Amino acid sequence: MPGIDQSSESNDLNLSWSENGTLISDGFDDVFYNQNNGLEETRYVFMQGNHITERLQQPGELVIGETGFGTGLNFLATWLAFKQNATPTTTLTFVSCEKFLLDVETIKKAHQQFPEVADVSQQLCEQFPVLKRGTQIIDFEGGRIRLVLLLGDATDVWHDYDGRVDAWYLDGFAPSKNPSMWNAKLYREMARHSHNNTTLATFTAVGDVRRGLAEEGFAIERVKGYAHKKHMTVGKYERALYQNVGSAPWFRIPKSQPSVKNIAIIGAGLAGTSLAYELQNLGASIHIFDKGPAPASGASGNPTGMILPVLAKQEDPLASLGEIALPLIRQELKDLDITFENLVEDRAYSPNKAQKLQAAIERLPDAWLHEAVTPEYDLELLAQAHFPLGLSTSPKQLCENLLKASQVTTHYETAIHSITKVDKNWHITDPQGKTYSFSHVIIANAFDAKQFEQCDFIPFRPARGQLVVIPEKFVKKSIPHTINYGHYVIPQKDGSLLVGATFDVDDNQHDLRHSDSIMLLEKFIKHFPTCLSDSVEKILPHLLTRVAVRCLTPDHFPVIGPIPDFAFHRKEYSELHFGKAASHYPGAQYQDGLYICSGFGSRGILFSSIAAKIIHSQITGRNPILPANLAKHILPNRFLIKKYQKTPR
Repeated sequence: MPGIDQSSESNDLNLSWSENGTLISDGFDDVFYNQNNGLEETRYVFMQGNHITERLQQPGELVIGETGFGTGLNFLATWLAFKQNATPTTTLTFVSCEKFLLDVETIKKAHQQFPEVADVSQQLCEQFPVLKRGTQIIDFEGGRIRLVLLLGDATDVWHDYDGRVDAWYLDGFAPSKNPSMWNAKLYREMARHSHNNTTLATFTAVGDVRRGLAEEGFAIERVKGYAHKKHMTVGKYERALYQNVGSAPWFRIPKSQPSVKNIAIIGAGLAGTSLAYELQNLGASIHIFDKGPAPASGASGNPTGMILPVLAKQEDPLASLGEIALPLIRQELKDLDITFENLVEDRAYSPNKAQKLQAAIERLPDAWLHEAVTPEYDLELLAQAHFPLGLSTSPKQLCENLLKASQVTTHYETAIHSITKVDKNWHITDPQGKTYSFSHVIIANAFDAKQFEQCDFIPFRPARGQLVVIPEKFVKKSIPHTINYGHYVIPQKDGSLLVGATFDVDDNQHDLRHSDSIMLLEKFIKHFPTCLSDSVEKILPHLLTRVAVRCLTPDHFPVIGPIPDFAFHRKEYSELHFGKAASHYPGAQYQDGLYICSGFGSRGILFSSIAAKIIHSQITGRNPILPANLAKHILPNRFLIKKYQKTPR
């Protein structure tokens, strides 16, 4: 059930339970599902009305759009049907909007009426979102089922979503109970995401609803309703093929992609190993190349890394990307049996950082971020917060486990020097002149991507980082959890403390610097004066030290997606600065089979999983993960478009 219409005057569902355990909204004077048998009603109205069982028996992606998630019963019923009917190559993407997402305990209680969904309900509840806003993505069945929750106003979130829908579950409280949900704007958004094989089904047969849908291009039929209901409505869109018109034409990615025969991934750090793991189900042979002697030889090889939220004073695209990415990497760590420590503390010593931290505390739920008590001894501290879902873990172990779980051929100590297109394949060449041929190549070697001419347009910048590990014998007072204080400290399992890291932009040297080690120790002692037993001079000779180079972008977003067709972009978009309407421009073209996944900066762990899923969707033509207003920030061609949009001097 249901998405409450976002224009409703009341945002309070006023939940209660009937005597037989049915969830009710007293605020809308309606039930969330049929009191007699909600599961069977779902199967009759939405699944039978859209021929879901038959369609799941076809290969490829089936995309279902729903106008209200409610208790998730429609999703669970469809999931069960997938398990029973889907072919090995069938995938399901279930996109549902909801403004008032129920809490997980209410979801659990609602599902107790339906023992048949117990197993899938448990899996859903284990990954249920903490944040009740933005876009949330949850993968099940090894990624073959993807739940995309669009949290917010129905017409707004569907407007931002840039993907097709094959079947609509038009659900919600009855039109008489919530008339403002059933409106022309919603029907128009449904039509915009539909193609000439898109179907719809809804429990209502109200005339205004049928006429509104018909006006937007749906051929409507009134049929027998469930149980005692006389009628319900089914329909089929008849006007045109879907076009991803949510995004600007220069940020569109064609749905029709070349077939995947074999894939080369250049780089065996977090980006590369995550790609190998995510792409292994494509049935293509995957080869991963790295100049180092083992995976995670670069920045991904640090002993421990942390995940912090992206702080912003107000709603921010980079923060939103992080909010989508965090649950995905947390689940991946669990799936791979990698241990991680929950809770990261963030401290602010500047007015600007303190304002960002305080604004985030006020905007986000306590389960995501909440205020912490300021230590009395740290007089310079202006604000402090705990991030319960923040974590610290070993990026090196993550890379190793990703590869162990993947079917991939590794080529270590094999630097790739060039990438060239020969006929329909990409040829990559090592220093000895040996050439390998692949249908797809993904560049995932951080700042080293700059050596390839295809990446020269991306303004990557290196940032050298040096960290130290203080041995346990010098630790007089332990640190309870990871703390970010400008630098950061991560307690290690053996009692030592990892302190990092310097951040030297435009420095790509790997030399160990005595001055950096002294600075890190002195800053640590300043903020934690009672933790160490000896002076800097006595500890310094015993430090373990590591240097790595991160890869940055000027806008702080990662670079994820296909390499653009430069001649096409120059021809079609070089006059964007004149300000003509977007409708005058054709959709973008790219270099078939060539992708990049880089520019993670200091957020390699956070962005690794979502980046791999984005590339997977782009390669296969599966519905996009990100809404259009976020996707434009990560695509490689954004740097070309930004240049073309500026007025030439």
